[in-house]
Amino acid sequence: MCALGFDVIEVSSGEDAVRAIEAGFPGDLILSDIHMPQAKMDGIALARWMRVNRPEVKVLLGSGVVSALDPSDASLCEGPILLKPYKCDQLEERLRASLGAG
Repeated sequence: MCALGFDVIEVSSGEDAVRAIEAGFPGDLILSDIHMPQAKMDGIALARWMRVNRPEVKVLLGSGVVSALDPSDASLCEGPILLKPYKCDQLEERLRASLGAG
């Protein structure tokens, strides 16, 4: 667990993320795994939904398996896919870069 000083709302699926956003989630960034086998909406579908419905919210996608990833999917998020396993400092660097906080 990383304690990086960000306010975080945790949800269990892409569908729950959409519900939180539709209910007024005031976030600046969505961090999602690409593969969510128990959910109907994976991280790619969530990123596409965000681009249409909340384009001002940044998206950062992570995964331990990117071999089947369509190269065009990477353009849905802020920078390259965050590859697992990653360390807290790598996560912090990508979050700050995605948010423009260097």
